[in-house]
Amino acid sequence: MYKFLMKKGMSKIQKIIRYTLPALVFVRCSFAQDPLSPACEANLSPIQAGLVMQWENYSKSVFGSDFRSGKYFVRARKYSFPYLYGIKVGRENVFEPSSLSLGAVGAEFSYVFVEDSIITPTVMTGAEILYSRNFDKRAVSGASAHALFSKEINKVMLYFGPELKYVRLSDGALSADALKLNFIIGVKFYTYPGTSYGINFSLGSLGGWGVYLNNSW
Repeated sequence: MYKFLMKKGMSKIQKIIRYTLPALVFVRCSFAQDPLSPACEANLSPIQAGLVMQWENYSKSVFGSDFRSGKYFVRARKYSFPYLYGIKVGRENVFEPSSLSLGAVGAEFSYVFVEDSIITPTVMTGAEILYSRNFDKRAVSGASAHALFSKEINKVMLYFGPELKYVRLSDGALSADALKLNFIIGVKFYTYPGTSYGINFSLGSLGGWGVYLNNSW
């Protein structure tokens, strides 16, 4: 089994440091799974704060064993048509093949190519990069590029599109990586005066699902 996920003996002090003071490494990215409706966003403040929860479920065929992890983030972002950008900070907990806790941080940037109209959907492109790490130098890094098509009707937005995703697992000098094509589907709800929330599914061997909540002020 991949050594990245093998547990090593640690003193009590090391365990306290590992679980309470995770090493965070800042990277730039876009959060691919949460697109927007320009028509709805025009009625909200451009500044948003939110919560994101993701579940990653990678196929055994990718890394030789099942890989499952949960990610939890708080984030802040700004929308200025046609750009969307921001940052997020949180934690990644690996559950399978063995348990591991990592600090995680990232940022986002997306671009609206086409606005929603009577005959056209909203078309957004972007890329996501995320880095998670602990003091044992075990890390999970990933990046994805996407094109999402969405249609909003009565404050409900359906979206879908392809996602090219890259994931790398590392344990000091050892590492393994994979590049796969996924397909994203999701739904997002707008509730004025300033809340939006939704759920998405990423279908593929590097897939998973997630939920999110945004609030404008």
